[in-house]
Amino acid sequence: MDQTDSFSQETLSIAQMLIFNSHKRIQKSNRHAKSRETPSQMYLGIVIHCQTRKRGLIDKLYKLGLSVSYDRILSVSASLTNTLCKQYQEDGYVCPPSLRLGLFTTAAVDNIDHNPSSTTAKDSFHGTGISLFQHVTTQMNGQQRLDFQLTSIQGGRVTESLPDSYAVVKPAVLKTNVPVIPVTDSTCKGCTGDLQSRTNTGGLKLFPIQRNMI
Repeated sequence: MDQTDSFSQETLSIAQMLIFNSHKRIQKSNRHAKSRETPSQMYLGIVIHCQTRKRGLIDKLYKLGLSVSYDRILSVSASLTNTLCKQYQEDGYVCPPSLRLGLFTTAAVDNIDHNPSSTTAKDSFHGTGISLFQHVTTQMNGQQRLDFQLTSIQGGRVTESLPDSYAVVKPAVLKTNVPVIPVTDSTCKGCTGDLQSRTNTGGLKLFPIQRNMI
């Protein structure tokens, strides 16, 4: 049993807020030490960033001591991305880190079409969405593939590139068979010329159309 289970969530939030806003000496700025970052403030900042992407809102919460700074969130996001890209490079393929080993997995594939009627490539998007489902049983719950530790993440905002097999799409050319046009022995006449020749030779007779007058 975890020792935090004996405390309420409100008590844990207040305790983490006190730790996050504690300083060794009086400070004139709102800077916080990374060694005192708590899960509550980090979680709140990341959630707001994912939902709104608004820097002003995160900076206001940071000044109130309720969240980490916007720059810190970008640094953590870039570090997580670099860790995943490095793992993708080692594996040779792109696989979500939440997938577990040893589980029966199925996939659902569907097209993603955004503004397909657009005449420019900038306004339209054609892609494929793949959803993976893992079937967990009471006897087998799988094995964790990766273990991310927030304390081991290094700073920086530069993200690494994905594997070429995932990021680079090779051009595809549709092969078509060239139709073979047969060669005729005589010169082909148009429909009008053929009709005129048959009319002159008497091979085609035209009858007037009679209309009944009422």
